[in-house]
Amino acid sequence: MSPFRILAAVLAAQCARAGAALAVPSQFSDAAPRTAQIDRPFSVPSTFAAGGAPGDDFAHAFLIPDLPYADTGTTCGFQDDVTSPCTFLGGAPDVVYVYTPPADAVVDVDVCDVAFDASLHVYAGPEWKPVACNDDACGRGARIAGLELQAGVDYYFVIDGWNGTCGGYRLAILIDPVLCQLDTPPNARYEGEPDCHAGVYDAYNRGCNDYPYSFTTIECGDSTVVVAGTYGTYRYYDEDFRDTDWYQLNLHHPGLLECSVLGGAPTQLAILDGREGCEGWSAIAGPALGEACEPIACQAALEPGTYFIFVATRWYAGIRCGTRYLLSVRGHRCPPIAVRTATWGEVKQRYR
Repeated sequence: MSPFRILAAVLAAQCARAGAALAVPSQFSDAAPRTAQIDRPFSVPSTFAAGGAPGDDFAHAFLIPDLPYADTGTTCGFQDDVTSPCTFLGGAPDVVYVYTPPADAVVDVDVCDVAFDASLHVYAGPEWKPVACNDDACGRGARIAGLELQAGVDYYFVIDGWNGTCGGYRLAILIDPVLCQLDTPPNARYEGEPDCHAGVYDAYNRGCNDYPYSFTTIECGDSTVVVAGTYGTYRYYDEDFRDTDWYQLNLHHPGLLECSVLGGAPTQLAILDGREGCEGWSAIAGPALGEACEPIACQAALEPGTYFIFVATRWYAGIRCGTRYLLSVRGHRCPPIAVRTATWGEVKQRYR
């Protein structure tokens, strides 16, 4: 198991999230996503000419009229026309969509919500030139962010499977970037983490992911504490990583701890038990999983002790470093200040 990934955990509670429940793979995982830019030649299978069913091949691709775009479907029942260039043991039914942008655009293509092990590959122009390919950027799904499209060029988006598998999917194509209205309150505390970068290992508040352990401390307060943070994904030694932010707090009173996050990217939030340190932490509430600009929340009734709040991008690839989020924490009250009665003579004696 990679020392850089968060260990698998058994979830003890569920978190509240806005919107309908979503069945996705656990993001406390050791899955290693693979992303590749494709520049090698591509040979067109003869089955393209023999196709005919809508969505079955390039010549009969489903038409994307405009952006943003979303569609649900299944790859089951389609032919295996296109071999994914970035999937080991390829060969599975695939579905093709086509879009011709009226103007230059940058898009995020998302097939993260899937019922099977899927991959995504993109081709351009009448010669079907390979542009990009992704496998496992988001669990069993795939995601390509920051894809540049040229006006008037036909782009073909192929949803494929691994080793013959097929199943349901949700395709979403959004104009990049997705901007959220994040109004940072004047009393917010700033995480202070430098933006992540490709080729640079992120060691800032990485928590229990690696040694030496590193946390950002959330001080107690009588009101809601808001932290303005950043996250993203990056490449390091040919592997995809995400910027995970671990916050530590020491509760002085038993009570209800409430946490929420509004982020500019698909986000994960959890409350972890840190009373036994990094050697024995466990999940108390979470993970809560949300889309970009969607508020998610966790809460748990806790005894005094040390706890961790975990905030990260939901996926391991396709999210720009420096993407902003706001973390709100309520219920971390300060201990009472001890007051002892004293005579005026005792006070004068203390400060003589």
